[in-house]
Amino acid sequence: MEKEIKFKITENVILWLEIIIQDRFGIDLTIKKTKSFFYLRHQGFRSCILIKNDETLFRQPSESLPYSYWESDSEGWKSKIETGIPAPGYSKLENPLIKKNDINYIINYDILSMAYWMLSRIEEVNSIDLDFHGRFSAKLSHAFRYKYLDRPIVDEWLEILGKVIRLIWPSVSLKENSFSLVVTCDIDHPYAYYGNFKQVIKNMIFQLANAGSSKLFIERFLDILLFVLGKKSRDPYRVGIKKIMDINEKFGNKVTFYLIPENTSSIYDPNMPIYDKRIMNIVREVNSRGHRLGIHPGYSSLKNKKTFLNSVNVFKKTLSQNNINISSIYGRQHYLRWKHPNTANLYSDCKINFDSSLGYHDYPGFRCGTCFEYALFDPKSDKILDVIESPLIFMDTSVFSKDYLNLGCSKESFILAKKLKDRCKLVSGNYTVLWHNSSFDSCTEDFYRDIIG
Repeated sequence: MEKEIKFKITENVILWLEIIIQDRFGIDLTIKKTKSFFYLRHQGFRSCILIKNDETLFRQPSESLPYSYWESDSEGWKSKIETGIPAPGYSKLENPLIKKNDINYIINYDILSMAYWMLSRIEEVNSIDLDFHGRFSAKLSHAFRYKYLDRPIVDEWLEILGKVIRLIWPSVSLKENSFSLVVTCDIDHPYAYYGNFKQVIKNMIFQLANAGSSKLFIERFLDILLFVLGKKSRDPYRVGIKKIMDINEKFGNKVTFYLIPENTSSIYDPNMPIYDKRIMNIVREVNSRGHRLGIHPGYSSLKNKKTFLNSVNVFKKTLSQNNINISSIYGRQHYLRWKHPNTANLYSDCKINFDSSLGYHDYPGFRCGTCFEYALFDPKSDKILDVIESPLIFMDTSVFSKDYLNLGCSKESFILAKKLKDRCKLVSGNYTVLWHNSSFDSCTEDFYRDIIG
């Protein structure tokens, strides 16, 4: 359930949208709002683009928000992904949707209000129907309900806007964006065999029981035997970290590894702070091999500024004491626990420059409607935040886990991962992938290579 949103396109929203358009197209456009239209102008031209202003449509709860589908190809505006584009907010679209009027172009779909609604995560702000971990689930979203979660709809509509810009101002040169693969790893469990004696035995039994094949069973049994004999490097989760670096280095990829600075929950965080010598061995190896270290604030940091700030200080202090310098801090929430805009403000207040938490825990896809980085916005306080979001598109556990899609390491899983990657390529965006170091237990290295290669 969701309360009604106090939604309004303010001057700060317009400034934020101008920044997004500038980042996307590499040109300065000004946006002026009237009751009926948004006017997009480029300096030196009399002509302008008029975008219909229907911001009031997006004030209603998402379960009441209508949906339509624009058959763009039939009107001569070819879509890069399919023959049309999802159009939330409308039950029926005008035909033609885009037309030329004298020297101007008119777009009869409110691209700007839709983009604000998607990018600022307005449908999540007042949601009270959250899961056990306090998360907004994919299945609650408008995108899931109308089956467009696998579409970067903000990017698709901006592609259409770009085509209109080229028609109305043909002499203006637009920025050429290029596809990028962003590989990440959350080190939730640095070691499979750690804890007290009872926990270690339990973990070992789990590893053997879930081997899946006689060959893997024998490999794990030998690893456990060597671990017991003192070969700590044979721990499968520790081996997983090395595998991720080895595989990505062959493709020239730099990986961001997110680590939990300290325990904030005895149940959901590992009892191994970042300054533990076993974790510091991982930190030094990651850093020496040229990969990136990021902060993974613990489970209880969701809305607790004191806990969040303490984790940040421990992270920075530990790296500094070990002569590891990082100019910008990258973050991602443990369990993807994110409450918007509360958590976003914690990042901004604590000077965490980048976040990559905004992907759904229970389903892969485009939670924010985009695969491009963008500055976060607080729709409650009406302010642009000093945090760049890199939306998470594909997470291993959301596809493999029995708690979510339960597809396992299957052909269907690979098809889904590849489809999302291909769609990021089609709009020249970023395919951000999260693969846990523990996931080589549930899926093959070949699967991983094919995704990140």
